[in-house]
Amino acid sequence: MNSINNSRSRDEMLTSIRQGIKDLRLDQSEVITPEKNIHKLSVDELVLKFSEMLASVGGEAHSLAGEGGLQSALSEILSEFKDKTALIPPDPELKETGVVQIIESAGMKVLYSNETPLEQAAEADIGITTAQAGIADTGTMVLFHTSKRGRLAALLPTVHLAILKKDLLFADKFNYLKETVSQGIDIGATPMTWVTGPSLTADIEKVLVRGAHGPRRVIVLLY
Repeated sequence: MNSINNSRSRDEMLTSIRQGIKDLRLDQSEVITPEKNIHKLSVDELVLKFSEMLASVGGEAHSLAGEGGLQSALSEILSEFKDKTALIPPDPELKETGVVQIIESAGMKVLYSNETPLEQAAEADIGITTAQAGIADTGTMVLFHTSKRGRLAALLPTVHLAILKKDLLFADKFNYLKETVSQGIDIGATPMTWVTGPSLTADIEKVLVRGAHGPRRVIVLLY
């Protein structure tokens, strides 16, 4: 009898979730209303705001001059990780910007998240990814999950380094979501993770612990 009740409860829960997702897809244009938009900020203002908010939650942001600045900053940061291991997704942008070559030149071992056993991936010293958007008013990164961009490199290692184009910064989540919907992206069906700084928790005796459920250190290179 209990197994029948449990099965019925499970079916009811799944039906409710499916209906919720369906409603989200139907109503997303109504949720993201023009009234939610704030005044436009310049790229420099967005970079400054994003950097300040990320720093306020323990993250690091570096504003760089194009791909050249990105490569120089990355080489300097990765000098701390010589003979260590980097976990990366098979993201074409990491190769196009020279990131993979810089990792190898730093004397690091490269592990691809789509080819590496989970236990080995969890032992990587740093995860390096791209970010698909940044939310300035909270210092948040948006990471899409596709066959080329997995979430493991952003969540498993104790250090997460992300590269983010400055023209992908948005003033707030409403502006970002409005732009995403206008591009025909179904936000109810697109897997993504929103990351705001290092992993922090105070679940046990209200003592703040860094890195309990993810990276202890988060670095964002804006270029």
